[in-house]
Amino acid sequence: MKPNQNVLLAAILLLSANMRIPILVVSPLLPLINQTYHLTNSESGLLTSIPLLVFGLLSMAVPNASKRLGLGRFIILAIIAIGGGEFLRYLPSPSMLFTGTLLLALGITVGNVMIPAMIRGFFPNKVNAATAYYTALMQGMTTLALLLVVPMTQLLGWRITIVSFGILSIFTLLLWLRFYNLRIADSLPSATASPLTTAPKPITGKPSTTSHPTIKSVFSQRLAWDVSLFMGVQSLVFYTLSTWIPTAVLSHHLSLTFAGQMASLFQFIAVIASLLVPFWLKKHTVQSWPAVWLTMCYLIASIGFFWGSGQAIMILSSIIGGIGSGGTFAVALLFFSLRTQSAESSAIISGTGQSIGYLLAAIGPSAIGYLYDSFNGWSMVSLTMIIFCLLFAYFGYRSGKNTYINE
Repeated sequence: MKPNQNVLLAAILLLSANMRIPILVVSPLLPLINQTYHLTNSESGLLTSIPLLVFGLLSMAVPNASKRLGLGRFIILAIIAIGGGEFLRYLPSPSMLFTGTLLLALGITVGNVMIPAMIRGFFPNKVNAATAYYTALMQGMTTLALLLVVPMTQLLGWRITIVSFGILSIFTLLLWLRFYNLRIADSLPSATASPLTTAPKPITGKPSTTSHPTIKSVFSQRLAWDVSLFMGVQSLVFYTLSTWIPTAVLSHHLSLTFAGQMASLFQFIAVIASLLVPFWLKKHTVQSWPAVWLTMCYLIASIGFFWGSGQAIMILSSIIGGIGSGGTFAVALLFFSLRTQSAESSAIISGTGQSIGYLLAAIGPSAIGYLYDSFNGWSMVSLTMIIFCLLFAYFGYRSGKNTYINE
């Protein structure tokens, strides 16, 4: 039985709202958490690094697990893990704080990988629009949560604040229960056709000898690596730049308040870009040059933040960087759909790309910090970010060609 598309889209969008909030709302609360449990900064830092490592190590395993358990049941288990992890963190124990973080990270890993695959499979003719709504809602809800977390903590305390955001997972679970028996096989017959205006050409590769794509058959083709590495470098550049924007602004003798405003402006512009860019790309059968221009926004922003000075340059860098951030994130997710012929292939590419991305993201900010300390300034950091952005542009250009991966 085919699922109701409108209700399924609402369920996917509600699921996407749970993908970042549980992790990112912890960052402003780390000083209070340290004080409550007498943790060091390195220990409490695990609350943000554990999820990234889980995403990186386990994303590749998600597509096969989804086949074995069934898509609907797997998503429901993931939502229970997210909500259960959030409620465990409320318990007055540091071990529960870390256990809850690990549990919710497992659930988010499933959503990260399977949402692009579901969009590819169940909305093949609305890939751009569905991706726009998904990315904008995920980033917009996260931005709203970050605005609320401090005043809520002042009113309720940090433990009640953290568990309050878990209420969203309850509503998500209630909606997803109606899709308990949902399977990838229920995806629309037209999902095997390209969602692009002009049908792309298959690339030369080694098609699978089975009726279903496998990691081996998909990654025997260079395009699969290009798409995965585009996502990988996107995560690396985003997490690195997001981590160091406030420090870079402060190093130019600007105020802490202004540094926080620049970080917020960067995220706000990213929300707008993630909503608009997919609709803009709908006019482009070939996305190579749009992908390159968006990656160049990151390059310009990096130069501005690390080599520039003055409030005007910082504001301009935040706006341009936000366009690059939201735009390239949406493009990376779109490539999981536009370069594949089925939801199964999309899940494989999504899992591998996010594994690469989050493993790079887990080491990127620390590596940049090491360069800053070792060379006592931003010069080597800037050069490194320029290299990252050029690699980003290269993989974006190759991934944007009007072709798809053989199965």
